[in-house]
Amino acid sequence: MIFLLELIYAPDRDELCWASKGRGAFCNDEPLHVPDCSRPDRALLLLGRSSRNPLQDYLTVIERTIGAQMEYRRNGSVAVSLMTVAQGRAEGCYEAHLKSWDAVAEVLIIREAGGHVQACPVPEMLEQGSRVLAVTPGLEAAVSDHIFSAA
Repeated sequence: MIFLLELIYAPDRDELCWASKGRGAFCNDEPLHVPDCSRPDRALLLLGRSSRNPLQDYLTVIERTIGAQMEYRRNGSVAVSLMTVAQGRAEGCYEAHLKSWDAVAEVLIIREAGGHVQACPVPEMLEQGSRVLAVTPGLEAAVSDHIFSAA
């Protein structure tokens, strides 16, 4: 299953982000690019919390994020958090379990903006959801190691 065009609208910010496979990602018609940060101590990681996973798992991710000298925030909307990474306003976003309607559009947008996404393939995500890590390429290994070792 391939999605060729995806979009997200954040009405409180009047921002429409969209991507077309192979043609890039845009917000209000301006090109999107993930940040080029490669230092965890200069990175902002946006975290989501799923009630489908134990609270202690989430608290462990926070503890390890702080231990890696990374800043973190939680804004309550994973769609907006993932959009924020594609816009270059944060270096990564992680949630332990997302349903497809919360992540499929964002995956294409982030990839087209130059970011890396670790998630189950779309058919599997459609059936059972997936953990999702979206991150700037320069931080993928460091963030993945500390988060997935905690999850």
